[in-house]
Amino acid sequence: MSATHNSLLNNGHDTSSSAARAGETMLTRFQRMVERHADTEACLFGGKCLSYRDLDRISGVLAAKLIDLGLCQHRPVGVLLERSPEVVTAFMAAAKAGVPYVPLAPDWPEHRSRGILDGCGAGLVLTHPLDLPRRTGFCGLPTLPVDVNTPDEARSLAPPSTPDQELVLYVLHTSGSTGTPKGVMVSHANVLHFAANFCPESLRPGAKVAFCAALTFDATVFEVWGSLLNGCTIIGGDTEDILDAARLRSFLGRNAVDSMFLATAAFNALALQNPSVFAPLEALFMGGEKPNLEIVQSVLAADPPKCFHHCYGPTETTVIITRDMVRAVPPDGSHLSVGHAIGEAFVRIHDGQGRALPAGETGEVVLGGPTVAMGYKNDDALTAQAFVADHEHSGQRLYRTGDMGRLDDEGRLTILGRLDDQIKISGYRVSLGEICSVIEQAPQVAMAHVAVPSGFHEPVAYVAPKPESGLTETSLREFLAARLPRYMLPVCIVLLSEMPVNANGKVDRQRLPTPPLLLAPNQDQGTVLGLFQRILGDGGFRKTDSFLAHGGTSLKAAALITVIRDATGVLVPLDLFYSSRTAESVELFVSVADASKTSAPAATSYDEVDI
Repeated sequence: MSATHNSLLNNGHDTSSSAARAGETMLTRFQRMVERHADTEACLFGGKCLSYRDLDRISGVLAAKLIDLGLCQHRPVGVLLERSPEVVTAFMAAAKAGVPYVPLAPDWPEHRSRGILDGCGAGLVLTHPLDLPRRTGFCGLPTLPVDVNTPDEARSLAPPSTPDQELVLYVLHTSGSTGTPKGVMVSHANVLHFAANFCPESLRPGAKVAFCAALTFDATVFEVWGSLLNGCTIIGGDTEDILDAARLRSFLGRNAVDSMFLATAAFNALALQNPSVFAPLEALFMGGEKPNLEIVQSVLAADPPKCFHHCYGPTETTVIITRDMVRAVPPDGSHLSVGHAIGEAFVRIHDGQGRALPAGETGEVVLGGPTVAMGYKNDDALTAQAFVADHEHSGQRLYRTGDMGRLDDEGRLTILGRLDDQIKISGYRVSLGEICSVIEQAPQVAMAHVAVPSGFHEPVAYVAPKPESGLTETSLREFLAARLPRYMLPVCIVLLSEMPVNANGKVDRQRLPTPPLLLAPNQDQGTVLGLFQRILGDGGFRKTDSFLAHGGTSLKAAALITVIRDATGVLVPLDLFYSSRTAESVELFVSVADASKTSAPAATSYDEVDI
């Protein structure tokens, strides 16, 4: 094999940029930050602030409690909190105690949270003191409040002198084809290498990093650990701050935020409202889905941040493993590169037999290096399938992503699609098989098939009910809403008398009916109801139907705010989609509101936008 080929396999990583010291661990690195930046704000949420000294002491107190309660590597702790100083404290305390933390979403159905906690063998759930009355006994587990007002004399856990780097730091769950989410185990060593090598020019002492991601989205690792292990300040933001361009611009300016990460869908929604909204940032990191090049170009042509990075990285390789500076979109309208691997990580392209391919050839993206996770919690078979030994070169473990891609002559990676049934929705990786499996758990369902037909961006469910079961779309939606997060709910459910199958007994996709049109036949696209139907991809959505029950998410609410403003001149508040939840209530608001004629970019057809 040529030297050129070898350099492409390791695609240009530079170990000299690593800021990690020899023998340093994640916790000793944090202690170094505490010693150097004791009075620097570690996290700031509105008027609530913790310095590095405060965070070190308070998290030590909580860590001691976790150990006293018998928590350990094999008894993780669930974290049921919103973005707050309490959640930052909970993460650090778990790390100090050597207890893996398992992020949970407050808006998840309890059925899903229970399955995840049971599957991990969790022994406790951490929550906010104000939430304790309604969270007591959550999913059958004891709950413990995270109190950041701990008295100074409380017993604190001293940091271990030689902490084990191979301990699991957190277990983050991604969609699984069997119907059970996969728990990805990420170690202290994985996170240390990521934080020390990701982007040292942006994650530097004193820099302010926005914390706006959901706890169950691994971007929080960048926001929290990327900050704390580099002496940065975490700036907490509200969900509304990343869905409305005017609010985001105010949030960035008011807090002098330097860096932030946005899922591609959120980036799209914000840039459509105002392509110069990211101008105050020193660095913007974007990733999670294929970007819309027209939107990227609009940001570059307006007033872009100083550094604009396109990133890539599965949960199984610790958040982000490659990044590329975006200076221009490809003139031929092709895919945007995700760049080179960070630190000692590397990217290879393999053929169907697991052999490395040269530059320019397309195959499966395979990732290696210190950020490759430890595997899946309590699933040795799936771990062995996805995490494989590199017999051809280094002998270390590799992660098979299931993504298709290629490397160019300079070792830059481009992602070209998927090899399986997984898709990305709002930055989350979703297995169509998991949605199908949950649908088939409904007692009235005989068979189901989930796909993303042409013209759709999200799942459509084809369902054959059992004879005389009385199954309706409404009853099935209620069943799914109790078991799946909102972003996994099908945008459309098509009930069939029977599922078409081919001679091999498999679903005959060619014979599946075309889903209902995005708009009802006579629905005016400019009406509020028509816009709801268009964004939800559901021509049968009625004025009095619940936005959330029909697959509504925060990003779809943001898209609706944009298209309603473009159509009517009225800026609808985000909370209206969560309080009243119907098109009828939004229509009433629009009819009585004074038109808000704030400057806005030209209206863009939703069909042209990947949201």
